[in-house]
Amino acid sequence: MRRVRHKGGSWVTAVRELRGSALWCGFAGGVIAAAALWLVIHSSNEFENTYTTYTLKTQNLMADTFTVSEQPMNGSVTVSAAQKTIRDARSNSSQKSQPTRPSPSFQTAQPTRPSQQGQTVLPSTPGDTAQEPTVSVFLADKQQVETVPLETYVLGVLAAEMPLTFEQAALEAQAMAARTYIVRRLLTDNRDGVPDNEALVTDQVTHQAYRSLEQMETLRETNPEGFHKARLAVERTRNIILTYKDEPIEALFFSSSNGYTENSEEVFANKLPYLRAVSSPWEEESRHPAEETITMPLVDFYEKLGVATIPVTRTNANKPNIRVLERTAGQRVKVLLVGAEKRTGEEVRGKLGLRSAAFDWKIEDGNIRITTEGYGHGVGMSQWGAEGMAKKGRSARQIVEHYYTGVRLTEASKLLEIEGRDR
Repeated sequence: MRRVRHKGGSWVTAVRELRGSALWCGFAGGVIAAAALWLVIHSSNEFENTYTTYTLKTQNLMADTFTVSEQPMNGSVTVSAAQKTIRDARSNSSQKSQPTRPSPSFQTAQPTRPSQQGQTVLPSTPGDTAQEPTVSVFLADKQQVETVPLETYVLGVLAAEMPLTFEQAALEAQAMAARTYIVRRLLTDNRDGVPDNEALVTDQVTHQAYRSLEQMETLRETNPEGFHKARLAVERTRNIILTYKDEPIEALFFSSSNGYTENSEEVFANKLPYLRAVSSPWEEESRHPAEETITMPLVDFYEKLGVATIPVTRTNANKPNIRVLERTAGQRVKVLLVGAEKRTGEEVRGKLGLRSAAFDWKIEDGNIRITTEGYGHGVGMSQWGAEGMAKKGRSARQIVEHYYTGVRLTEASKLLEIEGRDR
């Protein structure tokens, strides 16, 4: 230890020297401690099991200040039924798909980043797709199965089901509906309507319309703005689905309404609490041409409905016995009396090829002119109504919560229980 003298300037000099030594020792000790900590952390990583989960990538939608195609009903969801499907779906999207026709050269492509060599760039949503479940899609035209990550499938559906000129909020609402539909099928392992059960869904409107990877690449090249809007909508809603009592809902949607949506039991077999008739006045805001008029001879009208032709006389030529006996909560025709026989509005719609069951008519000179309002079954979300709401400044969350009564926004990964482990 240095002796300290008390005379003259020696005291100050000694103190300064002592302080410098202490500071130097402290700095050196800190460096040594940091190095030791670095070695501990990095050496422990070699033996640590690392987990990566399929997590929510966006916070703004879930943190919103607001309160939380025609397909058959499938009943309630049982998570246990999904385990085999999820296990099979965990394979990397680059592995070969299983075509229902011999096609040795077919291989499912894996989404990649832009290539410097000018190779085909396949569409995907940003983020890690390794831990997403995969969806197998039967491509009707090619008679092949294409297997893609969940979010890539949602992108293909969005681009096929909704005009990409729509407002961003409407596209995001559609993305959530599309994702909810496919997650429900994953959980129930529902393969109804798929040839030979070789895939989970087809690319047809029987399930959800879907653009293949090849078609999406063409879209990227021919309509980069539309492609970007679709991809942004998928990413902003990534992992978000619509649930009711902790189950994915039947996220039905249709083109446009007559001013109201419809109760599910008026069109389908099941009465579902979240598919209730609600007002939908926004089609006018979206400027959708909701009305269509067709004309046909009365004789053809009766024949198509399977009703015996009513004799036409001078007194009843323009006043045959056709009238509405009952309307639905959504102001569509529920029961139509034709002569002495009754037909449901949905029967009339199907047999006459009408756009919707919201119709009226006028008879002149032996012909019937039928005017329909809206397009589709009317259950769930109106796509053109969603567009109108978006134009009014409504958010995607507000849109889905209006059309699907009492639903909650939930992370799909919590239901799918996906927890991939690095190997």
